[in-house]
Amino acid sequence: MLKFNKKTEYAIMALLHMSENNKQVCSVREIAEKFSIPKELLRKVLHALAQKNVIESIQGVRGGFKMTRCLHDISVIEIINATHKPVKIVDCVDSSDCECPQNIECNIKGSMLSLQDELSSFFSSITLQDLQNKNYLRETSEKI
Repeated sequence: MLKFNKKTEYAIMALLHMSENNKQVCSVREIAEKFSIPKELLRKVLHALAQKNVIESIQGVRGGFKMTRCLHDISVIEIINATHKPVKIVDCVDSSDCECPQNIECNIKGSMLSLQDELSSFFSSITLQDLQNKNYLRETSEKI
């Protein structure tokens, strides 16, 4: 089963928290203590998000991180890509040099590529604003 790693979970938690602070700077310590997240891991996660321009890193004594975009402009796939290795259904979905012994006669590769595209589209269509709406996922899962 597909599963987000802790970095992705922590990133979403931190971003939703930061969005509640009206674009003010939030420290790693503040977020880590609020959610019982290891500080060094959270620091790495937030730096990864800053490198992908999801948030801004503020240097200095009163430094930390702040939101630079609205929640409806940040997709879940952006968070996954910043904090996670690419999500792949099977190893060969994004590789033309697949070393799988079944590659030549594989009868599911096309289906897996389609499923991979569907998953990417799904995660691209969900924003942090959607996640903030606690009923969104319940409503979405009923459609699936």
